[in-house]
Amino acid sequence: MPNRDSNAERLLKEERFFDNLAEAQRDSWWGHATYAGRQRQRRRALLAVDFLSPVSEETKILEIGCGGGDFTVYLMEKLPVCNYFGIDISRNLLNIAQNRVTKRGVTFLKGDVENMGSDLGNFDAAIGASILHHLNVPKTLSVIYKILRPGGKIFFMEPNMRNPQIWLEKNVRFIGKIMQNTQDETAFYKSEMVNMLNKENFVDISVTPFDFMHPAIPKPLADFLDRLLRWPEKIPVIKEFGGSLLIKARKSA
Repeated sequence: MPNRDSNAERLLKEERFFDNLAEAQRDSWWGHATYAGRQRQRRRALLAVDFLSPVSEETKILEIGCGGGDFTVYLMEKLPVCNYFGIDISRNLLNIAQNRVTKRGVTFLKGDVENMGSDLGNFDAAIGASILHHLNVPKTLSVIYKILRPGGKIFFMEPNMRNPQIWLEKNVRFIGKIMQNTQDETAFYKSEMVNMLNKENFVDISVTPFDFMHPAIPKPLADFLDRLLRWPEKIPVIKEFGGSLLIKARKSA
């Protein structure tokens, strides 16, 4: 991981970055605004729902780094009513999320998970779409472990450092800036993530490279390629270069 400022300074920079980005572009930045980008989000939501199910009105789910509710919208299309909490450090993004997601049982809160206490109680699941790479991951995983109920699940999707574009974004600063990366964000190798989860005593750990669907794919080709590009995810060696890591684990019962 890159050298970082103190946690407080880093989080303040992240908050300002996303507040400013939301003010300028709402939540329509790279990877979210295109038709192919939205296809990726829908698929990710379906994968999350499959892992989280079954849920009920008593189920408590925490989405970390919910942003403008982009991922939340797709999840709420598939999940029945549950106690769903979205947390983010950007007030501007949370305002967008609150206007977009009006389903009963959804609550948005300003805050950062690294310093979150147990005042909200324990959760059945903690999830996030492209958020851990902005955070102090060991500290975040430690907090998540504490706030999960026994048997609670985690589900995250994060950039894969083995993907050539991701590697360039995270290691060549001017390219990262063009791609709207923040100064401190990174990406993960599969083995690195497995080790961090093991250190926090998570069980049933699964870290799988996936996602060859690039947001820049033109709309006329996106639906066709959405299916076709799932084949590389099954081919040994090639699958290791997918754009994202699908991260699943549980807290021991």
